[in-house]
This record gives sequence, structure tokens and C-alpha cells, in this order.
Amino acid sequence: MVAYAAAAGRYDHACWIAEALVDHPVHQGRYPDCRAVLELALPCADLATDRRMASSLRSCLGMVDIYQGRFPEARTWFTEALELGRGRGDLREQARATAGLGAAEWILGDM
Repeated sequence: MVAYAAAAGRYDHACWIAEALVDHPVHQGRYPDCRAVLELALPCADLATDRRMASSLRSCLGMVDIYQGRFPEARTWFTEALELGRGRGDLREQARATAGLGAAEWILGDM
């Protein structure tokens, strides 16, 4: 669905679908599926009218990395998400990215 929406130029829909689809498969341990959906949607984020998508999808990728034990990679995604959230003045996405970044850094021992 994400690929179809992206190919049809429905960038917001591609991002919204990807964001919505992450929670269920991640809790089932289907990390490659989550990553594939998010990576399909990520290029659409800069083309979407919903400006929070660039930050949101990166936070979602960071959470997938947290679940997979890929903490340095998660830190990178959350750092990018935080910078984008700050640049757009989006407090919700800043809070989301900060929480994820805190989790990754705590696990890595960087407090």
C-alpha cells in the first residue's frame, strides 16, 4: 500500500500508512517488514504536506532499531528526528525524538 501511494504521488498517504503500520508488526517481532515499509515512505516525507512526517518516520525507524538492539543506529535516527522537529518547531515530534534518544543513550551508557 505504501509503495502504491508513493507511486501515485500520494506522499502524505504513503507516510501516514507507514506510520500507522509500524506498531503492530514491531510487537510481533517483524522488524524487517517494519523497516521496509518505513524505508519506502521515507523519501515521501520531504514531499508530503504533513511537515511532521520527516521527523516522525525517523523516530519510527529509531524505535525499530531499539527493538532490534541496534542502539547506535537508533541514536542516529532519533538525533535526525530531533533536529527536524526543532527546525519545524514541532514540540510533539521533538518530545517523541527526545524520549527515543534518551532510551538509546541510556542503554549505551551515555547519560
